[in-house]
Amino acid sequence: MKFSRVCRLGCQLLAVGLALFGTISVSEGKNIRLRNETIDTDSGANRAVMAGQKSLHAAASGLFLVQFNGPLEPAQRDELKKSGVELIKYVPDDAFIVKLEKISPATVSALSFVRWVGPYKSEHKIHPQLAPLAQNAAQSNATVSVNILLSPNASA
Repeated sequence: MKFSRVCRLGCQLLAVGLALFGTISVSEGKNIRLRNETIDTDSGANRAVMAGQKSLHAAASGLFLVQFNGPLEPAQRDELKKSGVELIKYVPDDAFIVKLEKISPATVSALSFVRWVGPYKSEHKIHPQLAPLAQNAAQSNATVSVNILLSPNASA
């Protein structure tokens, strides 16, 4: 009899713990975690960036960050490709570095499965350890070995 009460109490505590954990993880915002920066896509400043791009309806070509509501389904990937959005590299959480080809960021952000669109800045592209190495190499006339990530479809 005592064992069943202990098991029942243990199960109840476990259920409450799981419910609290689910609530906490749902309420946390999703971030884009780059090497050089973590972008809080729920922050007011970053929402303002997205809102500003929604008003900018000019077609763009170049690299952007796009965060999605969740993992992309094959149909969503096809829709992006047909629209002129090339997925370049996955970035946690549910984001990609994308190349836009004659499509406005506003058009991309209007898709139902897109959570946030923002610029992929030049400082995002350089590993944080490279800047001091390059500065030292410039002063000492030394060389620095680097790895470069290129898209197979990169233009000259």
